[in-house]
Amino acid sequence: MSKISLKEKYKSEKVLCVANHDLKGVKKPSSKTVKKLLKAIKKHGYFDYRYLAEENFEEKQVIPYVVLRCRDKYFVTERIQGDERLIGRMSIAVGGHINPCDVMDESNLDYPELIVKCCIARELWEETTLDFGNIQHIEYITTFIDPSEPVSKAHVCLLTVIDLFDENVGIKETKKLAGKWMNMDEINDKFDKLENWSQIAFSLLRFGVE
Repeated sequence: MSKISLKEKYKSEKVLCVANHDLKGVKKPSSKTVKKLLKAIKKHGYFDYRYLAEENFEEKQVIPYVVLRCRDKYFVTERIQGDERLIGRMSIAVGGHINPCDVMDESNLDYPELIVKCCIARELWEETTLDFGNIQHIEYITTFIDPSEPVSKAHVCLLTVIDLFDENVGIKETKKLAGKWMNMDEINDKFDKLENWSQIAFSLLRFGVE
């Protein structure tokens, strides 16, 4: 997609980014990378226009990628309408960019964990019917970067798990997506249908990180 097309699509939207040289030690998933990413956001994070960031591989857009879990089951969505190439593809998480609206002051990134939680709350409110009183626990698991495609190459994922008290949650865009609870064995049987990031996230949750 050309820069003009990207600008028409994303207009004046800004997203939180960190330059690649400030993300040392974050690219390979481990139990230590979450603190390193949050520290990098605090010290070096900035907002860039999304239409520029999408093609700037010298920086990474920060994406909280949120898995909803209730005991041994995970909330999985499947695309049922839209681009034919995506119909049938499944995801185990909800993800989105961090925008200036998630920060009290665009120049103040002193509380990166709070900023991430504001983004997560907004994304869940926009995409699901989750009652926030149903949240039992939030845990940042690890980070990862998927270099396999140009789009994913421009992002760094913060894999997050939210444990719920019960399975009372659905999706808002019911014409585009279907949602259901599945255990790990059931998800594994559908592994090939998972989107790339969901395949990575599922593998990290299933086998753990060092």
